[in-house]
Amino acid sequence: MGEKAKRVKLDYDAICDELTIQGKSKTWLSAEIGRSKSYFSNLPGTRLGAAVPKNMEALISRTLGYAPGTFVIQERVNEVVEEDQVQAEFIETLYGNQKDILKVLGELSGKIDLLMSSMKNVQTETVARKRFAELSDSVEFIRGKSNTSVIKLEKLKELLIKMDNGRLDDRDSIIEEVSKLMDSKTVITKDSARGKAYELLEELITDRNGVEQTNVFSEADKRNISRKDILRAKNEMDIRVTTRGIGANSKKYWCKG
Repeated sequence: MGEKAKRVKLDYDAICDELTIQGKSKTWLSAEIGRSKSYFSNLPGTRLGAAVPKNMEALISRTLGYAPGTFVIQERVNEVVEEDQVQAEFIETLYGNQKDILKVLGELSGKIDLLMSSMKNVQTETVARKRFAELSDSVEFIRGKSNTSVIKLEKLKELLIKMDNGRLDDRDSIIEEVSKLMDSKTVITKDSARGKAYELLEELITDRNGVEQTNVFSEADKRNISRKDILRAKNEMDIRVTTRGIGANSKKYWCKG
């Protein structure tokens, strides 16, 4: 019997399962193998295996993406194999890897969701810390401006009283002193402890890049300047505190306003 005339039993049910998985129809398969639209649906003996030429089975297997012989029901001499067992082994071999892949993908999806949730919490905490730092800097800046304004007003009040009680020829020098006071950013004070603090800050902080807060406190300790005096001088001199960095790596810097 020639190769083309040899017939084999086609595993009709397995092909139908594969068509369902691939989202294809029996009509589509019939057309792809060059037959009428109802060719595959009308094959006889679907439960026991439809007898078709061997080359037709090979064409169907290749059309579905498999090697020839994939959908042949093998005949075994003196061995009875239960149909359900054959079908179960076929499906297990054909789709076992797909089940494992789906399981791994499901586990990865859960881990990705957990990671995204953790990242969202970290971002929210980071934004909150940044906003708090910005708010703290703004409060310090406003407090410094307020203290400076109050002290300047007190000084102006003293100068005006002096001018009212003074002689006429002293008024020009008083007016000049008032003008300097209004233009200056550093508050004039008679407090010697505060004077040391002003002197230290004028030496350390010369531009907007600023100096790290720990360095300021370290130098103040060396000169026996208290925290109270150095902080008061900072506010009165319009020195701003800015935070650079995030979280545990963040540092505070004292800069010119």
